[in-house]
This record gives sequence, C-alpha cells and structure tokens, in this order.
Amino acid sequence: MTPHTTRRDFLRAAPLALAVPGLVGTSPLHGGERPQPKGAAGRDLESLVGLILETPRNRCVEVLAGELKRGVSYRQALAGLFHAAVRHQGTHEVAMMLSAHRVSSELPVKDALLPLFWAFDSLARRIASVRKTEPVVRPLAAGPFPPPAKAAKILHDAMKSQDRDAAELAGVALHRTVGARQTMELVWRYACRDSDDLGHKAIACVNVWRALDAVGWEHAEIPLRYALGGSARQSTDPTYEGSRTRLEATLPKLPPDWASPKADHKATLELYEEIRAARTDAAADLVCRQLLGGTVQAGSVWDAVHLAAADLLVRFKTREKMGGWPVHAVTSSNALHFAFRTAMDAETRLLLLLQAVSRISDVMTKLSLKQRRLREIRVTELEPADIPTKTADAVDAIFSILPYKHTEHKEKDALDRPRDDEACRKAFAFLRIADNRSAFMHAACNFVSRKATWNAHDFKFPAAAFEDVSFVSERWRPYFLAATVHVLHGPASDNATVFEHARESLSKL
Repeated sequence: MTPHTTRRDFLRAAPLALAVPGLVGTSPLHGGERPQPKGAAGRDLESLVGLILETPRNRCVEVLAGELKRGVSYRQALAGLFHAAVRHQGTHEVAMMLSAHRVSSELPVKDALLPLFWAFDSLARRIASVRKTEPVVRPLAAGPFPPPAKAAKILHDAMKSQDRDAAELAGVALHRTVGARQTMELVWRYACRDSDDLGHKAIACVNVWRALDAVGWEHAEIPLRYALGGSARQSTDPTYEGSRTRLEATLPKLPPDWASPKADHKATLELYEEIRAARTDAAADLVCRQLLGGTVQAGSVWDAVHLAAADLLVRFKTREKMGGWPVHAVTSSNALHFAFRTAMDAETRLLLLLQAVSRISDVMTKLSLKQRRLREIRVTELEPADIPTKTADAVDAIFSILPYKHTEHKEKDALDRPRDDEACRKAFAFLRIADNRSAFMHAACNFVSRKATWNAHDFKFPAAAFEDVSFVSERWRPYFLAATVHVLHGPASDNATVFEHARESLSKL
C-alpha cells in the first residue's frame, strides 16, 4: 500500500465482498462460523466460558486445575479466560489475559501455567465485586444489521458521531463480509480518541487483536463487538481534533519513507524535551516539521514517546499513584505503537503517531506537572551504579534493593523512592550490556509469577514494557528498561496466595 493510501483506497476492494447477499443467523459465540469440535476434555469453548464466569473466586484454582487434568490445553484455557473477560466487558480483565500469556512465555516450562491461574482469580474477583449491581455478561447491541454494501459508511459515521450501538452492528456486518482483521483495521483511528486520561480505548482494542492472534480468530465476533463498542463510546479528547488538523496539512507532503523505524537521537531528544515539559502544541508541530524535512522518520518520534513514558516512571515523587499516569504512559504507548506497526493506511498511522505524542504530553505529563507530582530528574541522564561482575549476582543486587510493593500500599517508608532510584542506576549499569537484558526480564517475570497482586497492571506493565524494548533504538534501550524497576516487584513484596495454591495443584496433575 502506498504511503498516502486513504480510507477510500482501503475499501476499494470491498464491493465484491459486500455484494454477498444476506447475513446468516449465528450463535453469540461462533459468530457465523460452524461450531468447533470439542477439545480433549469434551468441553467446547462456550461451555468453558460459562464455567469460568460462574466459578466463585475461592474455587478458581481447583476448577482450572481440574480442567487441565481433564485434558484442556493451554490454548483452550487461555481462550476460555479471554472470551469470558470479553463477555463480562471489564477493560482491565480483557487486557490482562494477553499480558498473562506474554509473561507465561518468559517463564520456565514448569511455571508457564501460573499466570492463567492468576488471570482466572483476578477475573473472578472483579465479577464478585460487581455481581450485585451489574450483569455478569453485559448485553450486546440489539437490532438489525445494516446492509453489507452500506456497512462501511455506517461504521465510520457511527464512530464519528460516537453511536456505540450503530458502530457495533455495522462492524458485525463488515466482519461477516470483508473479515474481522480488515474491520479491526478501520477501528484504529478511533481507538486513539479517548477522554479517558489513561488511554484505555487503545489498550482494549490492541489487546483484543493480539489475544485473538494467540487463541484464534475463529470466534472473533464478540471480541470485535466489544472493541468497536468501546472505541465508539462518548469521548471528549482535547488532542484529537488538533491531530486531525495537522494530519490533513502534513500527510500529502510527506516523503515516502516517513514511517521508517530509522531514528536520529538528536531529533529524539529535541522532541522528548517538548513532551516532558508538556508543551503539546509545540511537540506536535515539531513532529510534523521533522517528518516533512525528510531527514527524520517515525522511529525518532517513537523513541521520544517511549522515553517520555519512562521519564514519568523515574520522575514521580512517590509510588502512591504510580499505577496511574506513569504505568499507563507505558501501556497506552505500547498499544498505539503496535497499532502503528499493524495498520496499513497512512492516514491512520500518522494519526496514531500524533496522538501518541499529544496524549502523553497533554494528558499524562501535563496533569502530573499541574499536581506537582514530578521531580527534576531526566531518564536520559541516568548514571550507572556499581554492580557485581557475575550476571546472577548483578540481577540479585538490582532486585533485592526494591522495596515492598502492593496495590494498596501507600508508601509509608521514606526510603522507598531512594531504593527504587538506586535499583534503577544499578539496572542501567547492567543493561548497557545487551546480553544482560534477557536475564533481567526473566528475573522480573519470575517475581511477577510469585508476587503479583490482583491488580491487572502487575502483569500488563511488564508485558508492555518488555515488548517495547525491542522497538526502542539501541541507544535508549538501557535507559528505558532500567526505568521499569520503579514498578516491578522484588523479593520484598509478599508472595501471592493464588500462585502458591496453583503450584500445589499443578504438582498433582
């Protein structure tokens, strides 16, 4: 696809598919596909989803262990948990299923199932907390599906007017004609428009896409409806129209290689300074000038975005609100960057890039500065601290410094932030050697699989951050990765009961 492909170009091939007459009736789960064969345990996906949704929290470990013993595979268990979370439509619960899967892939084989037990426990906790006031399975939009030939226009009109039900129904019509992936492609430009100051629309949309990649697209309809409905909900994003205006003025003049991952560290630092000072208009205008100049590509911009996210991690005065803007600066940037790498349409890609810059500057950094939560520290100016020579000893030296961390801990120890800072400097010294980085990330994931609380971000954060490392330029990787210690668990955090019970149950399989 050419750099200037428009929505019209993208949909040009649609009429052949959209000419398919009628839409067949479907079950809620299978979405038009033929029922799938039962797994080794003799339970189909819909039955497994129902079991998960009805299991009380105190029986999660027992029930999941029982299903695994009956022959349910890892993929089937993950699919059941993901689809149950989608039926419930809890934003964090949907996102944490992919995060659990990603952390699983970093663990030793004997521990790879543990994140699934945690995800089941966290979902059950959420359901129990709202069961008396909310439906466990939230209703989908009801009504007739639009004619296939009109579905694309109706979808875009509904997304622009933030008509959730119309968008959802039009999306189903497109899904059944042009396909789920092609329909999801059209959602990216709306998922980056969010009045939520934490970026949950983009996070939810990306996690649906990626979870379907992991468990299979054969049951994509309800997850697609969830993503469409969430992206179309009411939004008053103060940055979106400015990004649209800049896009229209900039896109026609861009050189063919503007979206290249090639990066220039001077251009990155120039943009990083504008973002960290929350000069949003200046930052967005600078992006356009840099790209139009032809010597700076999107890689430099993404480096600045990821550095600005890491900057919030190190600048916060206390960890009390670390789970807010600092953590979501990382997870939402991860979502937008994935969408940028996945989208084919140049208009969508530039909009995602501009929104990534504008939101981390205008929302997360600006509000943090306004509330005087930030210190005068730059992640780009980290200084290394002494570490042991041996890899295992160095990893131990880094994580053993980390203070006690828990979702409900209000940082009563005055030494908490200095300890995080010292661990960050030691990590920076260690991570300047590329071969050390996998040891650091494996250690972090091992602590997550023992210490994670019910908070979804204990898994979501490392899953996002550790992926981003691969897409940050080599120059900035040790800075970015070192900053993650401000959120990660170490040995001082409590062991979580769910993991202890899960290990015991797995040992009996």
